[in-house]
Amino acid sequence: MINRILLSEMEKFKTDYRPLPRVHRKKTSQKGMARLEEDLTWHSSKPLDDLNVGDVLCVTYSPNVATPASHPKYFLVNEKPETLNLSDAKKEFHKHSFCSESFAKSYGYFPHIASGLERIDLERVIETHFVHPPDDVSNKLIDYCMRMSDFSICTKMKFGALILGEDGKITSAGYNNNYPSYKGNVCDPCLRIGVKSGTQLEKNRAIHAEQWAWLSALNTKKDTMHGLLYVAGHNPDGSVFVNDTFYCTFCSRLLDGTDMLGVVTYTSQGPKFRPKPKIIEESFSIILPENNLLMR
Repeated sequence: MINRILLSEMEKFKTDYRPLPRVHRKKTSQKGMARLEEDLTWHSSKPLDDLNVGDVLCVTYSPNVATPASHPKYFLVNEKPETLNLSDAKKEFHKHSFCSESFAKSYGYFPHIASGLERIDLERVIETHFVHPPDDVSNKLIDYCMRMSDFSICTKMKFGALILGEDGKITSAGYNNNYPSYKGNVCDPCLRIGVKSGTQLEKNRAIHAEQWAWLSALNTKKDTMHGLLYVAGHNPDGSVFVNDTFYCTFCSRLLDGTDMLGVVTYTSQGPKFRPKPKIIEESFSIILPENNLLMR
């Protein structure tokens, strides 16, 4: 269990750094999302003065049943938003109404609009709008991960992980350890003796540090959208693990299914960010037959 001193430090941590400062998060209904995807126009009851050409709208909705298709949708702003008069706003609303007449009327028929939006994916958003974290922030968070790894009882490798939220605070954290219902203090016998890291992932009693960070956020309903996953740890001899290649396909696949941005690990050049596609590429290079990387 993470001790109170470290937990208190992480609870107090806050940075002004924001990974996507030009991405604006908005919410809508399921009908509103359908309207948005059809006419590529955002309708708002509030002025859109903070929205500039080149910014990105990230729009979420709450479906009745969540599926892999329920991820946020991203739209590039190509035209300056405008405000319609009441008559024009009403006509615009009736082109494809997304709520009741009385509700729309109470909000002035959503007169503030951003037209000519362009649908883009998260990968492009990261390529064009992502701001890398400052070294002092990453060094501090990697240090937290290193300290958390000390609480792992794994005799092979010890890792700590945390999620830095979009708001600059630490959302959740974890370290590699046995699944909760396992009764032993250590894995006895260890199922991974002689198994190369990144392979035969089914031979494992542990929940990885990254997975514990995700599960902790999920179990407490914490927001991880646009978060950064930090991971660091130690080798069995206590030396720092240099993670130049992210080698776990299990974690990379799960990460790719989230709305997070990527991973920061401790490498031979210090803390380094890699977006989700790069993490997928690195992890699968370990197990594919044509891989020439040294197995750890």
